[in-house]
Amino acid sequence: MRIDGESNTPAMGAADNAGKVVYAAPVAGLTTVYIYIAHQ
Repeated sequence: MRIDGESNTPAMGAADNAGKVVYAAPVAGLTTVYIYIAHQ
């Protein structure tokens, strides 16, 4: 199960700037991941 679902999940190694999980493309295998979760 993915937090953002299949449609909002990019290919491995690609940046993701949409949805609840946001991160830049990894450099040397490292990146910072931000998870935005709000009570609904």
